[in-house]
Amino acid sequence: MLSLYLSRFVRGWKLDEIGEDPAEVSGILLRWVASQHLVDHVIVSMRKSEWVRANLDAVARGPLTEVEQARLQGWLARAG
Repeated sequence: MLSLYLSRFVRGWKLDEIGEDPAEVSGILLRWVASQHLVDHVIVSMRKSEWVRANLDAVARGPLTEVEQARLQGWLARAG
């Protein structure tokens, strides 16, 4: 089992440092994680009930498009 931890507050991605809309970035990251064959479950912690709908809507869009995948690779290149 693969465990990935993403948090904009303490560890993992610092969404604000990416320099794009944090809601859009987090949606892309969530969709990437949810589409990985090695990931069985995604557990998302939220403080606001409206984030539940936003996360469900993001995952419903399915795997990343080629453009979104390229954006993600750009973020990874800047972070590394």
